[in-house]
Amino acid sequence: GHQTQVRCFAHILNLVYMALCQQFEPLLRKKPKPKDPTPLSLAVDAPDVDEWEDDPEEDELDEVEAETLQAAETLLQKKNTELELLWAQSARVPLGDIPVEQELLGCSAMQKIIKIGQRCVRKGPLQKKLAYYCGLKNIPVLKMVKRVPTRWNTMYNVVDRALKLRKALDAITKLPEYNTGCPTQRLKHFFLDDADWAILAALLPILKILYDATNRISTSQYPMLHEVIPMMDILNRTLEESFNDETLPLVIRRGVQRALVVLDKYYSKVDYSLMWKTAMCALLSLLKRFL
Repeated sequence: GHQTQVRCFAHILNLVYMALCQQFEPLLRKKPKPKDPTPLSLAVDAPDVDEWEDDPEEDELDEVEAETLQAAETLLQKKNTELELLWAQSARVPLGDIPVEQELLGCSAMQKIIKIGQRCVRKGPLQKKLAYYCGLKNIPVLKMVKRVPTRWNTMYNVVDRALKLRKALDAITKLPEYNTGCPTQRLKHFFLDDADWAILAALLPILKILYDATNRISTSQYPMLHEVIPMMDILNRTLEESFNDETLPLVIRRGVQRALVVLDKYYSKVDYSLMWKTAMCALLSLLKRFL
């Protein structure tokens, strides 16, 4: 029953992570295929298209990622009514409405590094060009990382690597050789300005908290119940500090708020579980005996 049920903490962390990252995901929609596509010869000098238009060469691989993201979104919204009730009853200070331009900025920054990561990983010459500019800009020669939706917390690696490669990424996205031909192939759509980089830099420490917690649990041979509650306490306290930090962009604080609602949902169930209480009581008993 509910009193003896123990939820996998790693899965809880993944749900918290997905709730945070949903704030930076565009709406998933299928684009209708044109009946009479424009020949490549005519598309060479075509005007720039919307920067979120998909690259036809990447559609097949992106389908899997889109399906995975859709599944994650469905999972989080499965008990949407319950989450909304928790949100309404939350004692946290409401953020109010976020300006549309800031919502778009957060999504734009995240999607740009996701796309440039996909491009670099799939195209060897581009990865080599990135390495060349790393040397030119006197930064460590590193490869760009691709987001893998089926692997937990990969966005920390993507954002962390992008920030380390900032100078090189800025350089290659401006190169004329990567900004001719088919509009969807042009890298200038993925150029990140100072506002984009500021969003990523502010988001990185929050992603790292979840990344470190997941690694701690994943690498433990025998994760113990008494280890989980202190970790949830630390995670909850750290996320609350980020949520209350008025120096952070509103779009990030909204993402943290989403994460906190999911964490609260599962954290509150600890109070009704005999397994959690027994584990903590046993730990306290041992501490009193040996300390």
